Amino acid sequence: MSSTTTTFDSYPAVVAAWAQRNQDLLRGIVALRRMGTDASCAVEEVLRTAPLERVRLGVELWMAAVSDEGGDPHVRLAEHLPSPDREVLTAALWD
Repeated sequence: MSSTTTTFDSYPAVVAAWAQRNQDLLRGIVALRRMGTDASCAVEEVLRTAPLERVRLGVELWMAAVSDEGGDPHVRLAEHLPSPDREVLTAALWD
């Protein structure tokens, strides 16, 4: 994600673009997660890197804000990010 200011409404498109540009990274994290406890330390360290931590925390904050307004953040994100890419994003950052 860029360091430029992103509006609340444009955030799903920014996240979608970032996720699509970083599919290899996200798939690599998913592969590490599938290794189980043997790779759990590696997953934790990768997710602590600033770019991934910013994305994860930013998405969590945005989702909470959308939910607080009565919206469905999953539906809003789905408008910009195809289901397979959303699943990889979720599996990499939160599962």
